[in-house]
Amino acid sequence: MASTRLPGKTLLPFGKTNLLDHQIQRIKRHLPNVHIIVSTSISVEDDAISNYCKDIGMDVVRGNPISVCKRLLATMDAFELTNAIVVLGDNPWLEAKLAGHLYNKLLQNQHKFWVTPTPELGENKTSKYLPTGTRLQAVNKTLLKAAVSNLESDAAGEHLALVLKQNAPDQTESVLEVDYGYDYDTASLYNISVNTQKDYTLARNILDSVVSTDIETIYEEYRKQNEI
Repeated sequence: MASTRLPGKTLLPFGKTNLLDHQIQRIKRHLPNVHIIVSTSISVEDDAISNYCKDIGMDVVRGNPISVCKRLLATMDAFELTNAIVVLGDNPWLEAKLAGHLYNKLLQNQHKFWVTPTPELGENKTSKYLPTGTRLQAVNKTLLKAAVSNLESDAAGEHLALVLKQNAPDQTESVLEVDYGYDYDTASLYNISVNTQKDYTLARNILDSVVSTDIETIYEEYRKQNEI
């Protein structure tokens, strides 16, 4: 809620609800039995998120006001989770159907950190990429705990992938392969997360313009509206 570029964005109106509930419902449609936990900070700005979650019966854990990774670890500790799927709060178009695939990979493989294929990975990491702003991450608590213990400061714990790369270099991210998407250059054209007022306005316009909210329809609409 304390975003400097778009204050209060998590609870801004979006369709018939708000950005947070839009994401919750998107996850529930694809994974109806999953345990969803909202992780937020102890900052007073995030009281609204905590209160909203309690009003709708959603589990919420509050933690470090700066370090996202420490908050995630506190959430996993609170519910005694061995593994978790990480969904970012500013992405209304997450590929929720891939969350289950990520989790299964975590259970079946020796790798302890899995991600969906987005341009943040860099070029030549996979054959098909999904748009920037749709990233999902799956992490094992043992790996996360080891990486967090090596953090030099809370400020260094904002980005999960970066924290693991710097503090657990022997456990590089494993990429979930998909059979749809784009080449690297095309997927990198637009960031479809919501970070600014312009992003928010565009996301609302697109939600009003499309019938289907599958990622390919959404991304093509982003490309269309950015070309006008």
